[in-house]
Amino acid sequence: MKKCPCCQDILLRCIYRSEMTWFCPSCRQQMPSLDSILQSNQIRKKQNTVIK
Repeated sequence: MKKCPCCQDILLRCIYRSEMTWFCPSCRQQMPSLDSILQSNQIRKKQNTVIK
């Protein structure tokens, strides 16, 4: 289960504008998928090392 980075409550999976996102019912905020952010950062780092 995914937890909110702000309050540690369980996040609900939802679809918004054709993308999967997470929603915290306690904060009443949409949260980005942290896994996808970390994955994209790793890809960028690899691309930067190849370019240099």
